[in-house]
Amino acid sequence: MESSTVDLLNSELLRVLSPLRFAGHRSMASAQGRRLAGSRGASIEIADFRPYVQGDDIRFLDVHALARFDQPLLRLFMDQRAMPVHIFVDDTPSMRVGTGEKWLRACQLAAALGFVALNGEDRLSLHRLSAHHGKSLNQGLRSLAGTGCATRMLKWLNAPSESSGPIQPEFIAPCLGRSAFGASVVISDFLDDTDWRSMLQVLRAKGQDVIMLQVLSADELNPPLVGSMRLRDVEIGVIRSINASNVALYKRNLQGWMDSLRAAAQKMGASYMLCNTGEKTLRDLIGQMCRAGILT
Repeated sequence: MESSTVDLLNSELLRVLSPLRFAGHRSMASAQGRRLAGSRGASIEIADFRPYVQGDDIRFLDVHALARFDQPLLRLFMDQRAMPVHIFVDDTPSMRVGTGEKWLRACQLAAALGFVALNGEDRLSLHRLSAHHGKSLNQGLRSLAGTGCATRMLKWLNAPSESSGPIQPEFIAPCLGRSAFGASVVISDFLDDTDWRSMLQVLRAKGQDVIMLQVLSADELNPPLVGSMRLRDVEIGVIRSINASNVALYKRNLQGWMDSLRAAAQKMGASYMLCNTGEKTLRDLIGQMCRAGILT
């Protein structure tokens, strides 16, 4: 991979990520991957073809198709199937406030989990959860395969944003296309007015194993407030005056909101994890995902 990977992934972290896979283990008959289907199939039975991309196993190239069409095509077998992995990154303004540590951590998480999918020969799609003048920007990369696509993924994560407001649950469904199963990772602070429960329901209705990663800064979890100040909401423009007596109420409300997200995730069979940018390194968070059974 090129030097553009340095900001989000380093060689030490890649060594940690290389043996890991998403825990989801379902089958799909239209793509080649190392993930074995639960049902038996004849390994010589070809299900389909797709264009070769850098990083694919050249042993599955169809030489006859190459000679006939002058295009490298990969044979797709019935008994080895890839799992679709969708990573949704919240790109609303609240993710970029302060020194930018929340956005950096969100991109690091997306890059790390994206690499796990690519290295495991799953089918990776990335989406920005963002809106501009009330309309979904629907920016994304679809059906990436193989670690040869890692640099493209990282460039996409580093691209500038035009987002200016909260998103709506209906923005999610078009991103999934015809996917009837797979894993969906939602990386967000979950602090805006988005109806996250409805969004979770949409994902679960599409057969997704949902992983919710809530990224919050140390200042958001424990505001270092001295005296009083006026704060402006970066997404809806509301200005509020706060003082030290408001902080305790804020902490209680925030804890209650996090508890409700965790409870909603548990009720719907999803995974929830808090990612505090001030406490844990990216490697620590990957280890926590392994202990939680998100990665294996």
